[in-house]
Amino acid sequence: DAFAAQGPPPPAQRRQTLALLGSAVSGGAAVLGARPAGAVQGTDVKKSELIQVPARSGYRGYMFEKPAGFKRLASVNDPSGFLFRNSNDTLFSFASRAEKRVADKAFTPDLFVDDYRAKFVNSSGSSFQLIKSSNAPDRFDEKLGVKYYEVEYVVRTQLSFSFDSLKSLHYLTTFASTDDCLYIMNCQAQDDFWDKQGPTLQKIAQSFTVTS
Repeated sequence: DAFAAQGPPPPAQRRQTLALLGSAVSGGAAVLGARPAGAVQGTDVKKSELIQVPARSGYRGYMFEKPAGFKRLASVNDPSGFLFRNSNDTLFSFASRAEKRVADKAFTPDLFVDDYRAKFVNSSGSSFQLIKSSNAPDRFDEKLGVKYYEVEYVVRTQLSFSFDSLKSLHYLTTFASTDDCLYIMNCQAQDDFWDKQGPTLQKIAQSFTVTS
């Protein structure tokens, strides 16, 4: 699928970040509807909810706000991650995941940006426009040692083989970096609808917090 192909080769976490959202768009995900609403976090579409992801072996816990109007889906690409898409617009989506990283190599957004600039070029029929990025953390939790970086960008690419599938997708990706892990919240909307949908995604990004 088009989103799964977006991620650059190394490191794995950057390739897999957008693969989560790709599964929501392309059908590689299933709505968690077989269980009663409330039995699993985030399954009540009508309800805003604070999602609290518990710590697991080798990974810290984290939390984020799920607005009303978003369905939770099970991701084939990453069953441990969280994936949501809007009930009325499949391209209005967000997803979280956690990845191990090499402890002796500090993460910076430049690594991500450079890979995307190289991948999305006119010769491939795609483009990459950077809106916001900085190697200086947007937030820093000194107590837990977590640095937060926000990268905002627009990718114009073809989502399928259909002639009318060329879309400009607006992303806001938050990276929470620790000594050995990267926690990622990836939010997207069509660029044409960003003025309306962007504020909702910005609130999600701002609520994304490592808790342990």
